[in-house]
Amino acid sequence: MAKTNREEKLKLDLIKQLKIINGQVTGLINQIENDKYCIDIINQVNAVRASLHSVSKKLITDHIDGCVKSDKNNEKYIEEIKNLIDKISR
Repeated sequence: MAKTNREEKLKLDLIKQLKIINGQVTGLINQIENDKYCIDIINQVNAVRASLHSVSKKLITDHIDGCVKSDKNNEKYIEEIKNLIDKISR
């Protein structure tokens, strides 16, 4: 796997966001253990999903800015964008 030179600010932002997500997941576990109302649990699941999607978008943007843009080969650029779209839409 290739290593990146991700900006320290982005790394700190991603780690902070993932720690928040970790707390949200812990909250979900507690809600299920305590037989909370299903709609409340679903709302929390949706919040976690949105947060993970945000992390994914930041990583993709960083990848495009740092890796894809620097490659002058347009054909490779287009293939890389297609691959990223495929990954994010799963």
